[in-house]
Amino acid sequence: MTERKFSLNALSVIGFLGVLLGIWWASMASKLPGGSADGTPGAGSFPMAISIVLIILGAILIYNGLRENVAYFARKKEISDAMAKENLIAILLTVAGCALFVVLWYYTHYLIANFLLMFGLALLYKVKLPKALIFGIAFSVGSYYFFSKVLQVLLLAR
Repeated sequence: MTERKFSLNALSVIGFLGVLLGIWWASMASKLPGGSADGTPGAGSFPMAISIVLIILGAILIYNGLRENVAYFARKKEISDAMAKENLIAILLTVAGCALFVVLWYYTHYLIANFLLMFGLALLYKVKLPKALIFGIAFSVGSYYFFSKVLQVLLLAR
């Protein structure tokens, strides 16, 4: 970790994303009924409470991140330009893979989309082919079973 002049660090970035997620979630929760006349909590009560907690925790992370004297995203001297470019490409491909996952999940089944994402990411991060196949299958089937059978969440995108 290097000293910083002025640079965002991981806590600030994650806190900012948490605040944005909390605001978005609060806007979605505000469309649900908050409760009844007799004080019974409605469908929007829990999501609104969670979004408020998320906004508060995000603000705390931002505050702590700005107070810290460490810049996590500053590149160390021993990291070459080629390695930094390779890391940036890997991050961008990961984000693109997640976007592709959402599209595939909408048009196909969760298992197919998740397998392709996990298998592709494993290959991107240089996992050998047999292990990438096992990882893709195990994670896809495991997460499908956990969400659909244990939590009883419908994994249909449409």
